[in-house]
Amino acid sequence: MHDLSEVVVPALGGPQGRRARRLSSAQALAIALALTALPAIFAVLRQVSCLQTGWGGRAPLWRECSSSLMTAFIDDHLTRGLAAYAQGEITIAQPPGSAAVMSALGGLVPETGGLASQRWYLALWLLVALIALLVTVALVDRTVSEPRRDVLQAAVAPVLALGLLLGPDMVGVALATAGIWAWGRHRPALAGALLGAGVLTRTYPGLLAIVISLVVVFAPDSPTPQVRSQLRRLWLALIGTVAIGVGMMLASNPSGLLTAYQQWWSGPPGAGSFWMIPSMAGAPLDGRIAAVLSLLGVAIALSLGIAMVRGARVPVTVAQAALLVVAVVVITSKNLPVQSSLWLVPLVALAGVPWRDHLVWAAAEGAHYVALWYYLGGLEVPDKGLPAPWYTIFLLLRLAAIGRLAWRMWDRAMWPSLAD
Repeated sequence: MHDLSEVVVPALGGPQGRRARRLSSAQALAIALALTALPAIFAVLRQVSCLQTGWGGRAPLWRECSSSLMTAFIDDHLTRGLAAYAQGEITIAQPPGSAAVMSALGGLVPETGGLASQRWYLALWLLVALIALLVTVALVDRTVSEPRRDVLQAAVAPVLALGLLLGPDMVGVALATAGIWAWGRHRPALAGALLGAGVLTRTYPGLLAIVISLVVVFAPDSPTPQVRSQLRRLWLALIGTVAIGVGMMLASNPSGLLTAYQQWWSGPPGAGSFWMIPSMAGAPLDGRIAAVLSLLGVAIALSLGIAMVRGARVPVTVAQAALLVVAVVVITSKNLPVQSSLWLVPLVALAGVPWRDHLVWAAAEGAHYVALWYYLGGLEVPDKGLPAPWYTIFLLLRLAAIGRLAWRMWDRAMWPSLAD
């Protein structure tokens, strides 16, 4: 799969050709940015039923428009705004960065009440998510350190239509992508600050900082003193940014700092997780055991990342190693809602995954998306829902498709002549 700019115009020689290529690159990016409207439109269409009747109760499960964003808006009284969250007057089961953005947007909703307020909140989140998506696409295009990047895979990824309006993940995705872009531009302090902000919003950007370190430290060629210095600056900026965020939370809303992490540790495995399967079989797994297994999955993912970087027959890029690591972490995660797959979108685009593999993954995500809502709805009305054994099949299909993305990266690194 070639970059979109290579499809728009053929290569030309000389100064005029270089100007034409620069122009074509700008035109290609403009086309890709315009195409982001497609998944955004489909994401809104997925919410049409709830836009008509609201997001309360269990009916949204049957209408396939249930959204943790809207549930939080209704249940956590987000119209009270950022000040209420900062003072600990409302509790949101999200990392502090996401919770701050959610409550800040809630404070912008006109006090009309009822369905009108819900529609306003969804519209505001659509704007934020679309801006985050546009930023992500632009940064994928500008991350020149990833030579196989395919900006279209970030612009029109089918999973965007499924998860864009289900949670606040797109903000973290944009920050994580910005961190990779800044590192590729040799701006380590900026990369660390962006990834640190991402950690406050979604934990997985911290994995990307570790992956960058793995690629530097375990590459066949020893890192130069300059690169080691850049790596130190990245981590100092990341730790400093996280420390500032944590300090602000400790000063204003210390209980809100750990709410999401405490619930993750002690709560049961969430829908979409592999560790949910025992509960569907009548033998639920203790939440703490599932959390430990999830952390073990992180260790396995990082070990595979090290093995990939050290054993690769061709140099491994940050995006390729990150896609392998994040995919394995996702597969072993304790909670894997639909919107978690958004984490993979920029990595798939930057790593240049072939479109056929991308579409196989998207098909599995779409099948799981439908199955999930019918399974959850069937917990209340079994006669109309999807039985647990059938949902297990779709869950495993989704995990296998994500695992296939990880395998493609491993395959490309270890047997480059056979890949693609």
